[in-house]
Amino acid sequence: MGAGVADPLVGAGKTALALVVVIALILIVCAALKRFSPQRPRGGGALKVVASQPVGQRERVVLVEVDDTWLVLGVGAGRVEKLHSLPARRDPQDAPSTPGSFARVLAHARGHKGGQDG
Repeated sequence: MGAGVADPLVGAGKTALALVVVIALILIVCAALKRFSPQRPRGGGALKVVASQPVGQRERVVLVEVDDTWLVLGVGAGRVEKLHSLPARRDPQDAPSTPGSFARVLAHARGHKGGQDG
């Protein structure tokens, strides 16, 4: 009778060992893929979104810094269009952090003195 009880335990042990081997193989393959896959740059690149302002349901005006230039881009309907470019400002007070200051920068880019159209 002892041999009949041992058979299920042996079968369960083999199944558990097979499961451990499969999990170990999955972990090894994942680690190899992370190590040898091409790395994408994370942050710190040459492109930085300074500000963004919606102007419609699907349209936005985006201020992007590239090197020492700010690009004013119109983004919408699967298109990106350059609207204007101007020298980047290093003074934190000039950086558009609120919608009102973004409006001032946009107005300056369009050639107006104030932040309001009119």
